[in-house]
Amino acid sequence: MRKRCKLAALGALLLLAGCAGKVELGSKTTVQVSASTATVRAEDSAQVTAAASDGTPLTGLRWAVNGVPGGSATFGTIDTAGKYTAPASIPADNRISITATADQGSGSVELALWNPVPVIASVSSRDVGSSLELAIRGDRFVSGARLNFGGTLYPTAFASRNEVRATVPAAAAAAGSVEMAVANPEPGAAFSESTLFTLTRPSRPSRGGTSNAAARFLTQASFGPTAAEVAAINTLRTNLGTMQQALSQYIDNQMNPAVTTPSTWNDWTTINPATLPTNTGGQQLCTNFMNCAQILWMQNALQGPDQLRQRTAFALSQIWVVSGNTVQLSDSYLTYYKILNDRAFGNYKDIMREITLSSAMGYFLDMGNSAKAADGGIANENYAREFLQLFTVGLYKLNADGTFQLDGNGQRIPTYTEEDVQQFARALTGWTYARNNGTANWNQGFTNTSIGTTGTNRRAPMLPVESFHDTSAKTLLDYAGAPSVNLPGGNTAQQDLDAVLDNVFNHPNLPPFVSQLLIQHFTTSNPSPAYVGRVADVFRNNGQGVRGDMAAVVKAILLDPEARAGDISPAQDHHGYLKEPVLYVLGIARSLGYNNTATTYTGPTGTVTNLGLNLVNQARSMSQNVLLAPSVFNYYSPTFAIQNGTLYGPEFQLQTTANATTRANFADSVIRNGVGSGLDFSASITALANVAANAQQLVDQIDQQFMYGQMSASMKQTIVSRVSALPSTTTTDRNFRAKTALYLTISSSQYQVVR
Repeated sequence: MRKRCKLAALGALLLLAGCAGKVELGSKTTVQVSASTATVRAEDSAQVTAAASDGTPLTGLRWAVNGVPGGSATFGTIDTAGKYTAPASIPADNRISITATADQGSGSVELALWNPVPVIASVSSRDVGSSLELAIRGDRFVSGARLNFGGTLYPTAFASRNEVRATVPAAAAAAGSVEMAVANPEPGAAFSESTLFTLTRPSRPSRGGTSNAAARFLTQASFGPTAAEVAAINTLRTNLGTMQQALSQYIDNQMNPAVTTPSTWNDWTTINPATLPTNTGGQQLCTNFMNCAQILWMQNALQGPDQLRQRTAFALSQIWVVSGNTVQLSDSYLTYYKILNDRAFGNYKDIMREITLSSAMGYFLDMGNSAKAADGGIANENYAREFLQLFTVGLYKLNADGTFQLDGNGQRIPTYTEEDVQQFARALTGWTYARNNGTANWNQGFTNTSIGTTGTNRRAPMLPVESFHDTSAKTLLDYAGAPSVNLPGGNTAQQDLDAVLDNVFNHPNLPPFVSQLLIQHFTTSNPSPAYVGRVADVFRNNGQGVRGDMAAVVKAILLDPEARAGDISPAQDHHGYLKEPVLYVLGIARSLGYNNTATTYTGPTGTVTNLGLNLVNQARSMSQNVLLAPSVFNYYSPTFAIQNGTLYGPEFQLQTTANATTRANFADSVIRNGVGSGLDFSASITALANVAANAQQLVDQIDQQFMYGQMSASMKQTIVSRVSALPSTTTTDRNFRAKTALYLTISSSQYQVVR
């Protein structure tokens, strides 16, 4: 800021200092400050110099920016040599003052801070109806940037300093190469160097045919398509008229337990005596109770009729993570998992409540036996923190379409603070595990397997013990229309829990946060904001005034135009996801039409087979030990990035070189030799061998059966050429042809990525 200079006369003339300097009474020497430029862009530098007006050297020189010695991250920094570096983000008041103070006096100079000039490195696109969504990547982008696309200005959505997105009419790019540039907003708005955008779409064959559309849908909505389920959807289409109607009816049938019987979930932990399943020779299949639970899970996923229910529960289990590495008693773990199955098409608030009070979650994240803290202490924050961060609202405030809200400096805005976590932790104190007689006794042991009245009933929800609940007043998340913000002192544990659930369930972040996570598990790792927004709208209101209706949300995800866009025509760019190991193993098994010759092992409450055990082991060898996630953060992060950080590819976090080789080895084993000792599981290739004499017909049939018509022309030609070089005279020859073509297909990247 400029200093006002005053004149005074007391028998002596005071000299007026320049507006960049300071007057020293009785002295003619002033400090004059100047800069190499009047404007500095974010992260750029300017040289500032100071000199005495009489030419003598300055002594004791110090620098400050807006009164802060050496400057700050908000207003920029300056070193001892006078080199000023502007901040990464421009503050709301972009005028800053740099002051030089010496023994002889002080002076200042004012600079204006400008936004940086953006740099474009690459541009990609994907079709969204009659528009193109452009992902523009580079550096130094600022919220509020504008895109000049062929002479027309378009707003952008800010993702980060390295990416902005914009939507333009597809027709604007139809003419060929289009000149484009991006300008950050004022102050200092200036366009980047222009680049040429040329619309290119990968050459992919039309999928054609309703069977392909049905198979692609089942890849998303089940653990893999089977010939029987594809035929069932095609029958619905014939009866109802359109594929969209058929898929909608299929979803309704899967969600209706009167039409599709849910799978059973038996456990063996508390049978007296606790007995693991055995075969007729008395041999045990499982090494422990959780191992039995894993085998049962794999068996149900492979053979159960309730595929959409199980697929939804699997997605929820990777959001509300409980690991069998910690919770090793199957009566507790399978009770948790049955909640996910039972509530898969219920209400998300019921999931929040029942999982919170489950013994498995109580033990896994320490809410069980979490007591009020001593005066001045802090209650156990483990569950409260993950409840907010991973299960409900996420770290940062979101817009309705899942994009991040940004502050005036273009930074993400936290959803909650550390103090908020402590408030929630206090509200969730005072819960312990139920006894077999239905009573609560504080500090009840989770692992107490006694069948007497004082033993622990891990199938029951936790119960409150009021004397260990923090009854002081608490403050929860405050937002527009927030319920249960200020909790009065004296509340019971149940009252505080109800308030926590109400407060978080109604938070504006919940619909887009949960919707995006579920979309990533069903259809695509990189949904457009519009797709997330449409599903989040259904989460907020199912059309009948109900918030959190999971049946409506799952249906909206699977039937959304962006999900179904690849059924007949080629899938949009960046659409899809890598099959995680469990989906890869089960998808192959279900599509092949497996021969199950496994031994049955019977326990007091149900049966399991070698088949499930061998598939569990296969997925484990690819770094996905089903039901035994390595941490509360799941097997992989939903924000794991690929392609130089420009796309999400969560499942690729597991795809190491070793695991890629293991996948190929599994494909080879299941086709050539079967899986497991005694060939407990093997492929059925008779139908393929019957057409193997004609290499083109063989590969076409494999393309339809396993890749719903998405195999690229180059991949198809490569496999045809390889198979054509093999003999086809004998049955053995034709079997080998079929196995070769099948191996090359299911070990390929095109098969492993769901498009």
